[in-house]
Amino acid sequence: MPAYMPGQPPAAFEGAVFTSAEGTGVAALTGRGVPLTRMAETLSEEFEAFVTDETEKAGNFYFGFTFRRLDYPNTDATDAPSLFDALEDELGLQLQSGAGEDIRTLRIQGMNRRSFLEQALMLGTGAALGQADRLAVQEEAPRIAFTFDDFSIFDTPTLSGSARNRGILDALRSHDLKAAVFPIGRNVENADAMRLLESWDTAGHVVGNHTYTHRRYSGTSFAEFTEDVLRCERVLSHLSEFRKWLRFPVLDEGNTAEHRDRIRAFMVEHGYRNGHVTIDASDWYIDGRLRRRLEQQPDADTMPYRQFYLDHIWERAQFYDGLSRQVIGRSVRHTVLLHHNVLNGLFLADLIEMFKSKDWTPIDAQDAYEDGVFRATPVVLPAGQSLLWSLARETGRFDDVLRYPGEDGTYEAPKMDARGL
Repeated sequence: MPAYMPGQPPAAFEGAVFTSAEGTGVAALTGRGVPLTRMAETLSEEFEAFVTDETEKAGNFYFGFTFRRLDYPNTDATDAPSLFDALEDELGLQLQSGAGEDIRTLRIQGMNRRSFLEQALMLGTGAALGQADRLAVQEEAPRIAFTFDDFSIFDTPTLSGSARNRGILDALRSHDLKAAVFPIGRNVENADAMRLLESWDTAGHVVGNHTYTHRRYSGTSFAEFTEDVLRCERVLSHLSEFRKWLRFPVLDEGNTAEHRDRIRAFMVEHGYRNGHVTIDASDWYIDGRLRRRLEQQPDADTMPYRQFYLDHIWERAQFYDGLSRQVIGRSVRHTVLLHHNVLNGLFLADLIEMFKSKDWTPIDAQDAYEDGVFRATPVVLPAGQSLLWSLARETGRFDDVLRYPGEDGTYEAPKMDARGL
C-alpha cells in the first residue's frame, strides 16, 4: 500500500484518494474518508477509463487495495487480482461494463450488503448505518490464528528443546491447524535448530522473517535493520513454506515518520508484507517466571502457571476483540502473538481448547492474513504494537484505554506476585 509522505500528519490526507505503483503492472488505490463517486473519478483519471458510481450509497469511506492495472495482461508475471476482483473482494462492489460498451466504460454497481457493511465500518467510516446493521456485523463469532516468535531452542529440566518443539507441533496437529512461525535468523543457523524448524516447514506451517538478530527498529539505523531482514531471509529462503512476512521485533515499526515510511517503502520494494498481530500478549514474561520457578523447584506445581496463562490470553483476546468491534465494526480474523517457549510446549493444547470452549474458531494463519484489515497502514507514532492498537490510536478516540507499550511484563508482574507465582 502507498506510504504516507514523511512529516505529514494523518489529517492531511483526509478527504483524499491517491494511487501508487506497487510493482510491474500492479497499482494501489487508497481513500481516506471519501465518497464512492470520488473513487470512481480517480479510477477514471489515473487509468484512462470512464468509471461511474451507480451504487447510490452516500457517506464517506476508507479503503485500500492493490490490483492489476487495466492495461496489464493477465499473465503469471503477477498474482495481483484484477480491478474487477479487487473491488468485489475488498468492498463488495461489482464493476461491470454495459452490453456493447468498451471495456474501459465501467459502472460500479451490484453491492453485496454484508461485504459492504464490513468495509464501510473499517477505520471509522462516516457512512450512516442502522443499529440493526451494526449488531448483525458485531455478532460474528471470533476467529483466531496462532503465531510464534523467536524459535529460541534450549533445554530445560522440564522440557528439552526438541520435546518442546514436538509438544507445540503436536498441539497444532491435533486440532488440524497451520500456524505461522517467525524465527530469529541466528537462532536457527545451527544444524539442530534448523532441523526442528524444518519440521514446521514439512508440516505446512508458514515460516516468516523475524530479522537475524532481533534488533529493535527504533534503536537501529535503517541500513542496519534492512540488512538484518535480508540476512534472515538468506537463512530461511530454502524452506518451501517461507513467506516474505516480516514480524518486527517487539512490534516496533519506528519512532519517527521518516523511519516508519522508509521501512514501509523497503517492504514494498522487496515484496514483504507486515506479519501483524491483532492480539498482543505477554506469554514470554509468564514463561520466564515459570522457568525460574522450575529451576529453583523442579517438582513445582505448574498448574497455577497454566491457569494464569489461560486467564491472561483470554483477557487480552477479549480486549483486542472489543477494540476490533469498536474501531472496525466487526471481529477481524485475529492473529495472536505467542512464543516458541516452555509455556506453550506444556499448555498450547489447553489454550486452543480454551478458545474453542468459548466459541472462538481457531483458523490457519494463512486464512487469517487474508483479512483485508492486514493491508492497513496506520499513521501513528510510535509505529507498531498490535495492528488494532494502532488503528484505534489513529482515530484519536481511544486514548483513555490504550497504554504504551500495549503489552509488557510490568503489567503482569503484580498480578503474578499476588498469586505467588
